[in-house]
Amino acid sequence: MALTCTTFFCRRCRKETKFLPIHFAVAATGVSRASFYRWMERRFIHYRELPTGHRMLCLDSIRKVAAIDLRLLATLVKNSQPGGSTKRIKPSV
Repeated sequence: MALTCTTFFCRRCRKETKFLPIHFAVAATGVSRASFYRWMERRFIHYRELPTGHRMLCLDSIRKVAAIDLRLLATLVKNSQPGGSTKRIKPSV
């Protein structure tokens, strides 16, 4: 049985939001599965673990982290130009 998007109450967002399986998130964003697991460990994105052990990811938190990640990438590219400085930035979700 394939998992699909569903709606749950997200305790961290404090509202009903869509949750999706990790393989959907990987396909939609192009971000690696390992990155999603790292973000879950660091609590950058919200998730629910189902009784089957599968994790469903909060779409709202993915959008926030992905937007932060794109800004970080733009900053790193800009700072990698001659005369720029590299500054490590941590997403704050």
